[in-house]
Amino acid sequence: MSTMNFDAQEKIHMQLKDLKGVHSTLSTYVERKIIQHLRNYKIKDKKIIEEVEDYLGYYLDDLFNAVKFSCDIDGLPPKKLRKIDINEYLNDPDKLNERVEPYDFALNDKLKNVHSQVEDVVHEIVNLRKTKPQTYYESYKQKFAANEKQIDDAIENNRQLREQELKQLESDDGDKDEDENFIEEDFGSVKDMLTEVNEVLHDLVELKKDIPESKIRLQNLCQTVDFILDS
Repeated sequence: MSTMNFDAQEKIHMQLKDLKGVHSTLSTYVERKIIQHLRNYKIKDKKIIEEVEDYLGYYLDDLFNAVKFSCDIDGLPPKKLRKIDINEYLNDPDKLNERVEPYDFALNDKLKNVHSQVEDVVHEIVNLRKTKPQTYYESYKQKFAANEKQIDDAIENNRQLREQELKQLESDDGDKDEDENFIEEDFGSVKDMLTEVNEVLHDLVELKKDIPESKIRLQNLCQTVDFILDS
């Protein structure tokens, strides 16, 4: 058995004092009709008339407690509306005289529109949280693979160039002319010359390191000599 969702229904928006007016008008109208029918049936017994009026009051109370779910009364939350007896509110002077802003239909439409937009944005964010991380991962993975390939290609090109240079050097060593033989006899092979150059550069580096230390020792020696001469 399905239950009706009162919260999802379109509601009649009204203030409590307006509902009180409806209740009073309906009570007066129904009471007059009932009394008229009783008179038509020539029922004049006051006890019967009072019992009928009491039953009529109970019926109207039940009717308005049922109708309250179709109304938005002074902005009362649905949960609170379920718990209250609407007839007690209708007979409470403090509630009836309480100042309540009139219902603004235009503002309500704007709120519904904003609420709908918020739901759309939340739905979009949920979808992005599901799809974007994977998209970024795939994009990063592709870029990483492309960069890795470029690095591997550069290393391979460098290796090939070195092999070509070594082969060229070996070819040059094997195809020396008379001038190259003369140079080889006096200064050794090209490799020996490179070795000598590297040794000279190494000596220069070591010398550059020793110069500051030698300068400090020389300054200390000069200070010592000056101290002895002044004594």
